[in-house]
Amino acid sequence: MPFLCGFRPRRVYRRRCLLRHQRLSDHVHPPQRGGSYGNDLDCRIYKRRALRILPASLFCTLIVYLLGRNLLQLHGENADLGAVASAFSFMNWLRAFSTTTGGALGHYWSLAVEEQLYAFWSLIVLAVAAWRSTQSVPKVAAALLVLSVAWRTYLWMSGADAHRLYNGLDTHCDGLLIGCIIAGLQDKLAETGISRLWPVAALAFVVELFFFNAQSRWLWLYIPAASLTAGLIVSCAIAAGNPLARLLAMKPLVFLGKRSYSFYLWHLPVIGFFFASGISRSLWILPSLVLCLILSELSYRLIERPFLQFKDRPAGTGIAAA
Repeated sequence: MPFLCGFRPRRVYRRRCLLRHQRLSDHVHPPQRGGSYGNDLDCRIYKRRALRILPASLFCTLIVYLLGRNLLQLHGENADLGAVASAFSFMNWLRAFSTTTGGALGHYWSLAVEEQLYAFWSLIVLAVAAWRSTQSVPKVAAALLVLSVAWRTYLWMSGADAHRLYNGLDTHCDGLLIGCIIAGLQDKLAETGISRLWPVAALAFVVELFFFNAQSRWLWLYIPAASLTAGLIVSCAIAAGNPLARLLAMKPLVFLGKRSYSFYLWHLPVIGFFFASGISRSLWILPSLVLCLILSELSYRLIERPFLQFKDRPAGTGIAAA
């Protein structure tokens, strides 16, 4: 029985822990090409995440702070506090419990939510694997998802404002937890024929795009609905063999997808720049889009891609090893 494992001989218990650690890596590390998973369990998951996110994020924060402090102060924002909140991933809590929007770096709230969850997720997986098994990880993620939705509903019924509900990690982690569930059930989902639901995913996306928004009175429903739709789209794309997966695999969309993170980082500073210029909105929509694409391409080629080369490099390689 699990609670008696501590009384077993040391060698047997150690072997059991090693086996659990090996299974745990299936949930900690994403699948590699060819469908196999990594078999290591260490701090490299944080290294990979840092190399993927931090260089471009910090560069954008620095440029906006140094060259466009007026953008941060469009609505009387504190430029210094906004830059610090962006760099140290607590912009979401700044927006949740104050009147600030973060100015031209306000969109970093969603990145902060991701970083806060990922900081603890591998530890949660490790604890679940030591307690039960890695097969229980999707169940734990589902339980956390239900708790988050229930807590958000309670706060909404208690009169909490939209900023608190939309920006808090505890009230807006639906999408991330659904992603964790999909990662743990990827093979089983493929066997269920979930790809046949691609019309439902496409229709739900269109409905939410045109009929819901973050400021509506349906916010408590919008967040889980949008998260479930995104999860269904991802599941259909992974399953392949359906029109939605083929659409997402088109070269123009793949090209944009690779640069989507940089586009996310730069879109609000660019919009803030044109907004502060006083030019009519109808005149700067297209130029702002072009400028965002240019900055995204430069950021991807000059910052993201060079650092991504180190993401999966084995230890002991590179200049230092030479």
